[in-house]
Amino acid sequence: MQPTELADWLRLRSRPALRDLGRVARALGISTGELLADMGILDPPAEPDDPTRLSLLVLELRQRLAEQAGAGQTSAAASDLARAALQTGRWAVALWPAFEGPADVRIHSSDRLSFRLLPPAKVEPSDAYQLLLEDIGSDLARMPAVEYHPRVTPGWPSDRHDDELHFSILHHTAPRRPRRVTAAGALNCLLVCSLTRRAWAHNVASLIAQSISYGFASTDRLVDVHYGRLEDLWLRIGRREQFLSEMLRNPPERYVWTHFAPGVAGRPDPLAEGQGLKPASGCAVVYLRESDDAIEDAYGDEFSKEVWKQLRRRRELWDDAIGSLPEPWHQVIDIEPIGVGRPTLERRDLLMERNLRIAANVVRTLSVLTGIKPYQLAADSPLERWIVSRGERAYELDPAAW
Repeated sequence: MQPTELADWLRLRSRPALRDLGRVARALGISTGELLADMGILDPPAEPDDPTRLSLLVLELRQRLAEQAGAGQTSAAASDLARAALQTGRWAVALWPAFEGPADVRIHSSDRLSFRLLPPAKVEPSDAYQLLLEDIGSDLARMPAVEYHPRVTPGWPSDRHDDELHFSILHHTAPRRPRRVTAAGALNCLLVCSLTRRAWAHNVASLIAQSISYGFASTDRLVDVHYGRLEDLWLRIGRREQFLSEMLRNPPERYVWTHFAPGVAGRPDPLAEGQGLKPASGCAVVYLRESDDAIEDAYGDEFSKEVWKQLRRRRELWDDAIGSLPEPWHQVIDIEPIGVGRPTLERRDLLMERNLRIAANVVRTLSVLTGIKPYQLAADSPLERWIVSRGERAYELDPAAW
């Protein structure tokens, strides 16, 4: 490296070519990756003992690889998965897209697949699942976000479906990396939390993330990345609690992320202890607070008395901890049952409409921190279309007024 070259760079008369970065890094005694991180081109490398950051990096890398391979769209990924199963000659496959929400703001929630083993093969349902993994397990592992539904009724007419296998390739709530390169105002990240999955915190968070061009992630998806699919429910909940604690201590920049869990008896509650719940961290909290009726409607008798006790205890702790934060760094949205007694698909449309209304209110309140007004949301986001089409009616949370 010639002194004149360095002098020109320092005086901004010229800039290093990409091929020069290796020489610059060596001259500074650092790696090329560290140099790119110092320049703000790459995020700082994750430490080996930082599972949260490592898992986020893996998710972002998977998304980039999927985009490069042309599989960034989940519909294309679902078609590839169905094709792989058909080519084995052992499976019949049904594939259909799932859209939810109001008629004018339909949201592509997932692509759903049902697999049935063709005759003359006949095995037990548990063995059928293992056989499918043998046939297309590597293809499933490459999908952006897949969920297995052992108890879902299939989308095709069938006299029997106990031997069918049902999957969703997530679209709306698939993890996404940030599109923004800097934080929106004072908001570094946003946590959307609830006691149970049935509050639809993932969907609310995803709507918000899309509208302000932040990334989207969840503690349960990060656990899948770091540990693989954990079949033991309470081990899985415990791992999610660990990730919650880590992410509160080191909030992920430019992410909207979610956490739900009843908590683990006998263990400290990260949110109740106030970890990371400080405006100085730049992390705001939206708490979808489910009533007893909402939990009862969602789960019925599935929870034991001990779990119900843990849920109510956690709700009390979160009420105190989150409620102590100054506004607008915290928002509490009450969740009550909606659409009870209606057909499943019609009810899911109503739930997605409620998600849009909740997200609209959150974004409007957060504009004090982000500087992003409702009319400045990402033009390709469902939330922007929802607000533009309805104006003030977009924020009404009382179903009786819809």
